[in-house]
Amino acid sequence: MTAEASAPAAAPAPAEAPAPAPAPAASTVLTTEEPKPDDAHKPELTDAEKAAAEERAKKDGEAKGAPEEYAEFKLPETFKVDEPVMGEFKTLAKELGLSQEAAQKLVDMQAKLQAGNASAFTETLQAHVDKTAGEWRAAAKADPEYGGVKFDENVAIAKQALDAFGTPELKALLNESRLGSHPEVIRFMFKAGKAISQDSFVSGRASSAAKDTASVLYGTQN
Repeated sequence: MTAEASAPAAAPAPAEAPAPAPAPAASTVLTTEEPKPDDAHKPELTDAEKAAAEERAKKDGEAKGAPEEYAEFKLPETFKVDEPVMGEFKTLAKELGLSQEAAQKLVDMQAKLQAGNASAFTETLQAHVDKTAGEWRAAAKADPEYGGVKFDENVAIAKQALDAFGTPELKALLNESRLGSHPEVIRFMFKAGKAISQDSFVSGRASSAAKDTASVLYGTQN
């Protein structure tokens, strides 16, 4: 046996120990998030439930801001709507994010303001008409041609022309507009009445005729 054969065999190298598994991250261990449910197990919504959900979402959106399209606003019967202006208002309300309810409140306020302005304008206009008609009556009674002490008699002559040629519509116009009090209108009717007056005209009837003429020319306020 040779020297090489008698040498003992080398011991095998020890196997390496397996590396330890990494510890889980702290964020995973300490997380408080609840596991998300599996969408696959959610029940399917019916068409009615979907429609109800969409309606709720729409109402919630309108309550928080402007709707996609504003519904027709509630207006007083006497309120006249300018469609182009209303279109501009809707555009502005949408830009401001106004809900249907908030926009309706603005429309209500505008209607009140318009009604108040109309009432004030009517009162001012009526006061102006009354003042002007009074000035016309005073000027007519002082007119050098038909006024003065014979004013009532001459007005009776003017009434003859009005009765002869005036229609009910003309009398209503003179009465309502108060133009029957204008000195030039009375002058025209006075001259026309003289032109058609009969020679047998009885001046003693002027008082009664003048009273009727006043109600036609000046209205019930005189």
